[in-house]
Amino acid sequence: MSHLNALSLSQKYSFWNRALAEYFFSKDFNERTIYLTISPKSLAVACAKCTKYQENQLSTQEAQQDFIDVVSDAYRRRVLSYSAGLRVFCGEDENGFPKCIAFLALCVLAAYRMHSDKEVSAKAYYPRLAEILKCNLEGIYPKGFSTEEFEKLWLLLNNWLQRTKSASLAMPENDARKKYIALPLTHVPLRQVDIEKLPEFFAWAGYNPGQIAPTNKLKEDILRWGNSYFTSSGKQALADKRLKAVIAQINNELEMWDGEFNDSYGRRSASVEIILDFVRRQPLFSFLPKCPDSFPVSFDCKELCLESNGEGWYDPISLTEKNGQDLREGFSWATKSNNTEFVLKRESCSAITLAPSSNYTGFVSRRSLPYGIACNILVHEDCMSNAKEYLEEVSSSDSDLNPIRNKRVPSGWSLFRNVKAERCETNVPIGLESLYVESTVDIVLSGGLRLGKKSAWLSGAPPRLIITGLQEGQQTKIDGIPVTISEDGTLADLSHLMEPGVHFIEVGSVCKKMEIVEPQINSTHGKHNLNPIHVTGSHIALPPGNWTIIGANPGEIAQATYESQQGVIVKSSFQAVWAIEVSWTSGARVVYLAKSSHYPQLSKLFTTNNQMRTEIECWTSLVYNPHSAPQLSQKGFY
Repeated sequence: MSHLNALSLSQKYSFWNRALAEYFFSKDFNERTIYLTISPKSLAVACAKCTKYQENQLSTQEAQQDFIDVVSDAYRRRVLSYSAGLRVFCGEDENGFPKCIAFLALCVLAAYRMHSDKEVSAKAYYPRLAEILKCNLEGIYPKGFSTEEFEKLWLLLNNWLQRTKSASLAMPENDARKKYIALPLTHVPLRQVDIEKLPEFFAWAGYNPGQIAPTNKLKEDILRWGNSYFTSSGKQALADKRLKAVIAQINNELEMWDGEFNDSYGRRSASVEIILDFVRRQPLFSFLPKCPDSFPVSFDCKELCLESNGEGWYDPISLTEKNGQDLREGFSWATKSNNTEFVLKRESCSAITLAPSSNYTGFVSRRSLPYGIACNILVHEDCMSNAKEYLEEVSSSDSDLNPIRNKRVPSGWSLFRNVKAERCETNVPIGLESLYVESTVDIVLSGGLRLGKKSAWLSGAPPRLIITGLQEGQQTKIDGIPVTISEDGTLADLSHLMEPGVHFIEVGSVCKKMEIVEPQINSTHGKHNLNPIHVTGSHIALPPGNWTIIGANPGEIAQATYESQQGVIVKSSFQAVWAIEVSWTSGARVVYLAKSSHYPQLSKLFTTNNQMRTEIECWTSLVYNPHSAPQLSQKGFY
């Protein structure tokens, strides 16, 4: 549960006031006019990024409801209980932010819910505002509401921004009709009816969920699409000075998008991504279908049966040489559940960028080539010469532009390994749009031993930290401490991430939270109480179970030398790092035993000794085989 639940009403209001102030006003402003573009998803993003109090990210609906409950409660208790009325929101709070921010944001949310220009009237707006404030109307206004004091709050916030940020709040024109309603409406470049169309736009433009789209590309795409599909109000926003606010609003929605959209046939659709892993230095491709919350847990169609892994994806399925034509021409899989049709699809393409991802280890397909990190690229033979010429222009001198063609690569395709884009080229050849170099800064937490889909990793096995789009002079910090990022975009020293607790990674205005947790074992296992784990020299005492001890080096495996109902003792001739126990009824348990980091000796991987080869194969099978041990191949142990 969120730490918000433990706060008082005053603290909750201060939290939201601060969250919105930091999200909208604590950025490096390229434009000096600021829009308070409130929507359910911008509330969720602002809440997640205000990390002082927030422990777990709220869903879009949870964030919106909590915000409405907190601010409406504050309105009823403060405004309706005191003669000062809206003047109670004057002044600054304990964080130095104007107290009125959260209240004005709620007024913008009421405007966001207005669907058409015909509703821009006092009779349409104020009833919506009263409903969201959870109070009655007195005349045409919500009880306790004063238009003069309302306008003063907007002016107060504008003056504070000019004084402290050298920026201005977006304000309506002086001759604006219905000027009090125009105050919140100015901050709603796209209303709910247009926002609800954005998933179809994201799918049309080929954006990925959670992506921060390049501003220039997003502007070009939304002008082409929006002028055909937006309402008249949305089209007007694209044509005037609100366009930059529209771009910011769309990026908010994209950051929270789960990949679902309604296609032209009215079916619920999601995409099928491609994942690339390397096993024994050989490429291994799989289809990776998305599984949005509304999709069925089991996706059955004529071709296959998919099962959700509970983390927003269906389990990967093998992609072989014979699937080359499917990748080139595109495909779709359909099923029906509860009278609703669901479709998983992949559009036709000539090139596929495979980049590090926070969802899986290995490399996952995306619609652009991130700047500054090594990626892999699949290119179809139809456009090989254009692709190679383009990659030579944008990639670094140490990029490998000698494509791989073998039976492990889909037929008709070639794989470019370790391509690192270091130059942005706007003229991307037709058919190679997925190779557009994206310079937006992002933080990728890849691999490690992750606990479910939470931002938590086991102690001793933190994720690989990768920074994309990092430009010269930009500083990366962990918990406020500057750290060095290698030329390949990765954090060289993981010592900052070894200590248990919550850590914050920051690059400019981008911030991600992660947690390192100590391994825990349930207090009971069947009918036996679990004894503590003890490590004494070469002997490890463990609770009852089918335990195996492994070291950091392939081939280092030890089994129990003594078993009883009270527990297990394992004698190890090597430095024990992990204890793995697998039960068909309760699943896998993994315990990190070492007190410091241990890394494999690569020289031990290359041997002609048959017995050693067998031991190495046993060690790797224990790690990779899902039927006999927890999987590590794609998402860490689970």
